[in-house]
Amino acid sequence: MEEKLASLIKVDGTFEPAEALVIRQAVAQYLGITDLTDEEVEAIGKTKAGSMNYTVGPMVASRAKIGYTTNGHTGEDVVLYCYDPFGERVTGLVRNTDIALYMARTLNVDLAQATSRLFQDAASMFAKKGATVSMDTTGPENSVLVVTKGDQMLRVSRNKSYAYLNGRAVASNGVTVYNGTKWYIAKNLIDLID
Repeated sequence: MEEKLASLIKVDGTFEPAEALVIRQAVAQYLGITDLTDEEVEAIGKTKAGSMNYTVGPMVASRAKIGYTTNGHTGEDVVLYCYDPFGERVTGLVRNTDIALYMARTLNVDLAQATSRLFQDAASMFAKKGATVSMDTTGPENSVLVVTKGDQMLRVSRNKSYAYLNGRAVASNGVTVYNGTKWYIAKNLIDLID
């Protein structure tokens, strides 16, 4: 939802009344909503980049009479097709968390070990190293975790598999996650700070 609407309208956190018609047309074309209130149009116009689902999700949900479990997913069942060369097939109604367990068994992966390597609480891990942690929200599309210690500066964007150490790009062993409260990053990024 977010990417498509953001490509059709200006998304920079400001709203000019002259933009109302473009917003109404884009929402009608893409979401089929033709009865936006003036307040909803203004809310969409004032949406900052990366936040469209938080603005438009409730508008869609109220009209469709559905509830989102997040701002982009409903709680409905999803059809799953699978092939397992070892013959163990997932069938029937399955909890979403059980899919990961099934895949781990099939791929012979230790999920606890993978999680500890890929998703560590950045604030607590960097605090143990004596580093300072802050967040940069000035970018147009992304929040960035900023870690400093001495002459080292690590910048880690949410939902990315890379970071920048002193301006130089470095690969992450996993995608960085920011849940609105905590940052979870791969151990190899934590190990970059001495």
